[in-house]
Amino acid sequence: MNTELNIAKDYTKNISDYANGAKVFLVYNPTFSFGTDLWNAYSGILGSHRLPSDYLSSLCKDYLTQIPFQPGEILLIAHSDGGTVSYDSVNSETLRRLAPKQIHFRGIAPASRPTKTMCATSSSYAHWLDPVPRMRCAISSCKYIGEAMQDEYGPMPKFNPFEAGKIKYLTGHPDAPLLFDHSFDSPTFEPDLRKEIRKFIQH
Repeated sequence: MNTELNIAKDYTKNISDYANGAKVFLVYNPTFSFGTDLWNAYSGILGSHRLPSDYLSSLCKDYLTQIPFQPGEILLIAHSDGGTVSYDSVNSETLRRLAPKQIHFRGIAPASRPTKTMCATSSSYAHWLDPVPRMRCAISSCKYIGEAMQDEYGPMPKFNPFEAGKIKYLTGHPDAPLLFDHSFDSPTFEPDLRKEIRKFIQH
Protein backbone atom coordinates (compact mmCIF):
# COMPACT_ATOMS: atom_id res chain seq x y z
CA MET A 1 0.00 0.00 0.00
CA ASN A 2 1.23 3.48 -1.03
CA THR A 3 4.44 1.93 -2.36
CA GLU A 4 5.50 3.42 -5.69
CA LEU A 5 7.14 1.17 -8.29
CA ASN A 6 10.54 2.84 -7.96
CA ILE A 7 10.50 2.23 -4.19
CA ALA A 8 9.55 -1.42 -4.74
CA LYS A 9 12.49 -1.73 -7.13
CA ASP A 10 14.78 -0.32 -4.43
CA TYR A 11 13.48 -2.98 -2.03
CA THR A 12 14.21 -5.62 -4.67
CA LYS A 13 17.78 -4.35 -5.01
CA ASN A 14 18.17 -4.58 -1.22
CA ILE A 15 17.12 -8.23 -1.33
CA SER A 16 19.55 -8.93 -4.18
CA ASP A 17 22.35 -7.28 -2.21
CA TYR A 18 21.53 -9.41 0.84
CA ALA A 19 21.69 -12.46 -1.47
CA ASN A 20 25.15 -11.59 -2.80
CA GLY A 21 23.82 -10.21 -6.07
CA ALA A 22 21.42 -13.04 -6.91
CA LYS A 23 18.67 -12.41 -9.46
CA VAL A 24 15.41 -11.40 -7.77
CA PHE A 25 11.97 -11.24 -9.39
CA LEU A 26 9.62 -8.44 -8.34
CA VAL A 27 5.84 -8.93 -8.40
CA TYR A 28 4.32 -5.48 -7.92
CA ASN A 29 0.72 -4.64 -7.00
CA PRO A 30 0.16 -1.05 -8.25
CA THR A 31 -0.72 1.67 -5.76
CA PHE A 32 -3.52 4.18 -6.39
CA SER A 33 -4.51 5.98 -3.21
CA PHE A 34 -4.54 5.10 0.47
CA GLY A 35 -8.29 4.42 0.49
CA THR A 36 -8.20 2.37 -2.72
CA ASP A 37 -5.16 0.42 -1.57
CA LEU A 38 -6.75 -0.29 1.82
CA TRP A 39 -9.91 -1.59 0.16
CA ASN A 40 -7.83 -3.67 -2.24
CA ALA A 41 -5.98 -5.21 0.70
CA TYR A 42 -9.19 -6.01 2.59
CA SER A 43 -10.89 -7.47 -0.48
CA GLY A 44 -7.83 -9.65 -1.06
CA ILE A 45 -8.10 -11.06 2.44
CA LEU A 46 -11.79 -11.68 1.84
CA GLY A 47 -10.99 -13.78 -1.22
CA SER A 48 -11.19 -11.31 -4.12
CA HIS A 49 -9.45 -12.54 -7.27
CA ARG A 50 -6.35 -10.40 -7.94
CA LEU A 51 -3.99 -10.49 -10.90
CA PRO A 52 -0.71 -10.22 -8.92
CA SER A 53 -1.53 -13.52 -7.19
CA ASP A 54 -2.14 -15.21 -10.55
CA TYR A 55 1.11 -13.83 -11.94
CA LEU A 56 3.08 -14.97 -8.90
CA SER A 57 1.58 -18.47 -9.19
CA SER A 58 2.54 -18.61 -12.85
CA LEU A 59 6.07 -17.38 -12.14
CA CYS A 60 6.57 -19.99 -9.43
CA LYS A 61 5.16 -22.75 -11.61
CA ASP A 62 7.44 -21.86 -14.52
CA TYR A 63 10.49 -21.93 -12.28
CA LEU A 64 9.59 -25.17 -10.54
CA THR A 65 8.90 -27.02 -13.78
CA GLN A 66 11.72 -25.71 -15.97
CA ILE A 67 14.04 -28.62 -15.04
CA PRO A 68 12.12 -31.92 -14.95
CA PHE A 69 12.97 -34.24 -12.06
CA GLN A 70 15.26 -31.58 -10.52
CA PRO A 71 12.86 -29.20 -8.84
CA GLY A 72 14.32 -26.09 -7.28
CA GLU A 73 13.14 -24.14 -4.30
CA ILE A 74 11.67 -20.67 -4.05
CA LEU A 75 12.00 -18.03 -1.35
CA LEU A 76 9.01 -15.68 -1.36
CA ILE A 77 9.69 -12.43 0.48
CA ALA A 78 6.57 -10.34 0.96
CA HIS A 79 5.78 -6.99 2.53
CA SER A 80 2.43 -5.80 3.89
CA ASP A 81 -0.37 -6.60 1.37
CA GLY A 82 2.19 -8.66 -0.51
CA GLY A 83 1.66 -11.22 2.24
CA THR A 84 -1.91 -11.68 1.06
CA VAL A 85 -0.80 -11.85 -2.58
CA SER A 86 1.64 -14.60 -1.57
CA TYR A 87 -0.95 -16.35 0.60
CA ASP A 88 -3.44 -16.52 -2.28
CA SER A 89 -0.75 -17.61 -4.71
CA VAL A 90 0.61 -20.40 -2.51
CA ASN A 91 -2.96 -21.48 -1.78
CA SER A 92 -3.85 -21.63 -5.49
CA GLU A 93 -4.75 -24.98 -7.00
CA THR A 94 -1.70 -24.77 -9.26
CA LEU A 95 0.88 -24.52 -6.49
CA ARG A 96 -0.94 -26.70 -3.96
CA ARG A 97 -0.90 -29.52 -6.49
CA LEU A 98 2.57 -28.84 -7.84
CA ALA A 99 5.04 -28.40 -5.00
CA PRO A 100 3.94 -26.97 -1.66
CA LYS A 101 7.15 -28.15 0.00
CA GLN A 102 9.44 -26.30 -2.38
CA ILE A 103 8.26 -22.82 -1.44
CA HIS A 104 9.51 -20.89 1.58
CA PHE A 105 7.75 -17.73 2.77
CA ARG A 106 9.30 -14.83 4.68
CA GLY A 107 7.15 -11.83 5.49
CA ILE A 108 7.95 -8.32 6.62
CA ALA A 109 4.89 -6.88 8.39
CA PRO A 110 2.64 -9.08 6.20
CA ALA A 111 -1.14 -8.71 6.16
CA SER A 112 -1.37 -12.50 5.68
CA ARG A 113 0.93 -15.43 6.34
CA PRO A 114 0.70 -18.80 4.55
CA THR A 115 -0.08 -21.62 6.93
CA LYS A 116 2.33 -24.40 7.83
CA THR A 117 0.62 -26.78 5.42
CA MET A 118 0.80 -24.48 2.39
CA CYS A 119 4.57 -24.35 2.03
CA ALA A 120 7.81 -25.78 3.33
CA THR A 121 8.44 -23.02 5.88
CA SER A 122 6.66 -19.82 6.80
CA SER A 123 7.89 -17.13 9.16
CA SER A 124 7.55 -13.38 9.44
CA TYR A 125 8.72 -10.31 11.31
CA ALA A 126 6.83 -7.20 12.41
CA HIS A 127 7.03 -4.38 14.90
CA TRP A 128 5.01 -5.23 17.98
CA LEU A 129 2.76 -2.15 17.55
CA ASP A 130 2.03 -2.76 13.86
CA PRO A 131 -1.67 -3.63 13.28
CA VAL A 132 -1.21 -4.86 9.69
CA PRO A 133 -0.06 -8.44 10.53
CA ARG A 134 -3.25 -8.85 12.56
CA MET A 135 -5.58 -7.93 9.68
CA ARG A 136 -6.48 -11.41 8.43
CA CYS A 137 -7.14 -12.71 11.91
CA ALA A 138 -9.31 -9.69 12.77
CA ILE A 139 -11.32 -9.81 9.54
CA SER A 140 -11.82 -13.57 9.70
CA SER A 141 -13.19 -13.28 13.22
CA CYS A 142 -15.70 -10.59 12.24
CA LYS A 143 -18.86 -12.45 11.27
CA TYR A 144 -20.64 -9.32 10.04
CA ILE A 145 -17.94 -8.45 7.48
CA GLY A 146 -17.81 -12.03 6.27
CA GLU A 147 -21.56 -12.17 5.74
CA ALA A 148 -21.65 -8.74 4.11
CA MET A 149 -19.00 -9.68 1.54
CA GLN A 150 -20.13 -13.26 0.86
CA ASP A 151 -22.48 -12.35 -1.99
CA GLU A 152 -19.72 -10.58 -3.89
CA TYR A 153 -16.76 -12.85 -3.21
CA GLY A 154 -18.27 -16.15 -2.12
CA PRO A 155 -17.50 -17.84 1.22
CA MET A 156 -14.66 -16.10 3.02
CA PRO A 157 -11.50 -18.22 3.28
CA LYS A 158 -11.17 -19.78 6.72
CA PHE A 159 -8.18 -18.73 8.76
CA ASN A 160 -6.88 -20.34 11.90
CA PRO A 161 -4.20 -18.14 13.53
CA PHE A 162 -2.78 -21.20 15.27
CA GLU A 163 -2.00 -22.76 11.87
CA ALA A 164 -0.48 -19.62 10.36
CA GLY A 165 3.22 -19.30 9.79
CA LYS A 166 5.07 -18.08 12.86
CA ILE A 167 5.64 -14.39 13.36
CA LYS A 168 8.23 -12.68 15.53
CA TYR A 169 7.28 -9.30 16.93
CA LEU A 170 10.23 -6.98 17.35
CA THR A 171 10.99 -3.82 19.29
CA GLY A 172 11.87 -0.94 17.06
CA HIS A 173 15.37 0.07 16.04
CA PRO A 174 16.42 3.48 17.47
CA ASP A 175 16.53 4.91 13.92
CA ALA A 176 13.11 3.53 12.92
CA PRO A 177 9.78 5.40 13.19
CA LEU A 178 8.43 5.28 16.71
CA LEU A 179 4.70 4.77 16.14
CA PHE A 180 4.35 3.00 12.78
CA ASP A 181 7.44 0.98 12.00
CA HIS A 182 6.14 -0.75 8.90
CA SER A 183 8.46 0.00 5.96
CA PHE A 184 10.19 -2.89 4.28
CA ASP A 185 13.57 -1.14 4.52
CA SER A 186 13.22 -0.31 8.21
CA PRO A 187 16.45 -0.98 10.15
CA THR A 188 14.28 -2.98 12.57
CA PHE A 189 13.92 -5.80 10.04
CA GLU A 190 17.23 -5.70 8.16
CA PRO A 191 19.31 -8.02 10.40
CA ASP A 192 16.67 -10.78 10.47
CA LEU A 193 15.96 -10.49 6.76
CA ARG A 194 19.65 -10.75 5.92
CA LYS A 195 19.94 -13.81 8.14
CA GLU A 196 16.91 -15.50 6.59
CA ILE A 197 18.19 -14.95 3.04
CA ARG A 198 21.65 -16.25 3.82
CA LYS A 199 20.20 -19.27 5.59
CA PHE A 200 18.09 -20.08 2.51
CA ILE A 201 21.08 -19.78 0.19
CA GLN A 202 23.23 -22.04 2.36
CA HIS A 203 20.70 -24.75 3.15
